[in-house]
Amino acid sequence: MGLNRAAIAICHDVLSNLNANIAILQIHLSCLTPLLSLLFSIYTLLTTTTLLLLQPISYFCTERVPLPTQIRYFLLPPIAFQLRLIYSDIAVPKTAVPSAPMLVLVDLFGPIYAVWVAAAAWVAAAFWAFATIMGDPDGRDGMGGKDDGRAAVLGVRRWWEGWLERGIR
Repeated sequence: MGLNRAAIAICHDVLSNLNANIAILQIHLSCLTPLLSLLFSIYTLLTTTTLLLLQPISYFCTERVPLPTQIRYFLLPPIAFQLRLIYSDIAVPKTAVPSAPMLVLVDLFGPIYAVWVAAAAWVAAAFWAFATIMGDPDGRDGMGGKDDGRAAVLGVRRWWEGWLERGIR
């Protein structure tokens, strides 16, 4: 019983932190996501190429770390960093064993998906501005009501979070 209350309290803290920082999240999704994704894609390309070129040398080492483990070691931190930036509650455990090819694909094709996420974030921002000006047609806006603009931004966040989550499954 106490564990459920603790889990509910943690979820409430995450949601209240997310609602307090919704404008920062909007700026991140609309501007920084494509840029960071492009930088991490270049990092992934360079890292994977270097690991593949150095792989024959590892045959002469006494302790050889498998290539998928090396790829996970280098490519999991950028995904964890991006998840932290969008206030995700998905934790990347240290003992995670995600698919190395999927990590590479998520990081390499991330900029393409990030451009669409940024476009959707701009649409959500415009909707949020109009919803703030016009109000909710149901009359439930304001204190205690549902904010459709915030819900739109959180929906875009969920898309990006789902894309990043593919790399850590």
